[in-house]
Amino acid sequence: MDPSTIHDLWLNLATNSPFLAFVIYNWYQQTKQIELYRQEMKKDRDEYEQKREDAIEKIRQRYIVVIDELKSDQENSVQNRLATLEKSIRKLFASVEDMKKIKTIVEELRLKEQIREHQK
Repeated sequence: MDPSTIHDLWLNLATNSPFLAFVIYNWYQQTKQIELYRQEMKKDRDEYEQKREDAIEKIRQRYIVVIDELKSDQENSVQNRLATLEKSIRKLFASVEDMKKIKTIVEELRLKEQIREHQK
């Protein structure tokens, strides 16, 4: 390089160095601000996701409680119905047994009546 070019280069750097320093400082500050903003947005997004997951979990727990209550009610009602049905069946069988006894008694009475009529 010839000396005048080097002289112009140093002269331009010297006169433009405050502007160059400002541009570099501004770039550095904006990079820092962008990084802080990115971290803040990430933190906000994580908090939002956590709140959302907590809300979903609360709703899930409420539905689980309701479903469990319905299942227990269904089981209880089915069990109650089966117990009632079982009692009714036992009563019917007891009534059938009583009717069989009555039938044998009636048959015996008829037979005795027929024997009496034949004896007359």
